[in-house]
Amino acid sequence: MSKKTIAIIFDGASKQPAAALLAALPPERYFVLPVYITTEGKWLFYDSLTDSMNNNNWEQFGTNAVLSPDKTHRGFLRLVGDKFRVLPCDIVFALAQSVNVGELCQAASIACITEPPKRTKPAVLRQVESALSEAHYE
Repeated sequence: MSKKTIAIIFDGASKQPAAALLAALPPERYFVLPVYITTEGKWLFYDSLTDSMNNNNWEQFGTNAVLSPDKTHRGFLRLVGDKFRVLPCDIVFALAQSVNVGELCQAASIACITEPPKRTKPAVLRQVESALSEAHYE
């Protein structure tokens, strides 16, 4: 079974649920793309989620993230200067209440969870697997 890629979109108000969600996702089964939304509305990737949850490294070292509605991308664009890299994604876990990503995910044929993560690790895994099994990819 190949690893599934899960993007976790969160903001300042959802840092704790994002950290709990990250802890519940076994790295041998899932690759996680953390996407932080700043108070100014900028979307950023940062490769080290746990060491920077409570500092400003996101804004200093993060790279621009764009959720592409293009079905050929089925994921995110990582922008660095004038270049971009496509990062395909199997599921988006939208924890940030400041934006509604459901329609973008639907346009891109990406499974999307917009409800809060469950409280236990087994319940989170069932929540993720359920969303993946219900996804209709074109």
